[in-house]
Amino acid sequence: AAPEEGVEAMVRGKGKVVLMTGGYDHTIRFWEVHSGMCSKTIQYPDSHINLLRVSPDKKWLAVCGNPHTRLFKTDLSAFGHTHSFEGHVGNVVGLTFDQSPDTQSLWTCGEDQTVKMWDLRSQPCTKDLKCRHPVNAVALHPKQPLLLSGDSGGSVRLWDLRMGRCMRELLPQGDSAIRWLSFAPNGRLVAAVNTLGNCFVW
Repeated sequence: AAPEEGVEAMVRGKGKVVLMTGGYDHTIRFWEVHSGMCSKTIQYPDSHINLLRVSPDKKWLAVCGNPHTRLFKTDLSAFGHTHSFEGHVGNVVGLTFDQSPDTQSLWTCGEDQTVKMWDLRSQPCTKDLKCRHPVNAVALHPKQPLLLSGDSGGSVRLWDLRMGRCMRELLPQGDSAIRWLSFAPNGRLVAAVNTLGNCFVW
């Protein structure tokens, strides 16, 4: 197999599961999981690929690179990407979509120590949250205007999106970088994983 880095799975059609991979070889591949065959390859010459994400409504595939994020239709009905989000400096390494029935916005984070919100309808950056370290992961609360960020300094921050400010900061294990975090589906719990492989739940 090629040395892919980002991976995302999605369901397309009745009983058909498609896996999408991308990495430093500048390609996005669509795999039929049941057969193991690569059904489609898209060249991505502008950047290596740090992360792939599929929107909750399964309509969009987001590709995080350096220093941009591009959006493709998952059914590949359009030639090339349909949206391009420019504004980060350096690698974009984390992304989450909003949880609305029709996806309208996404959040990205990266090496430039910022978390940015993008409007899919008009494409400008509408919010810009500044942190003290490169940000590796972001997650949205399923029901409230709250966002989690995890950074290379080991901090987990809870942001009030209406006020645009950090409400609380946790440092679970010193300066061990946070690599992944998530809200529980009901929004009552938070989980985070750091570079030491430890998982913390609050």
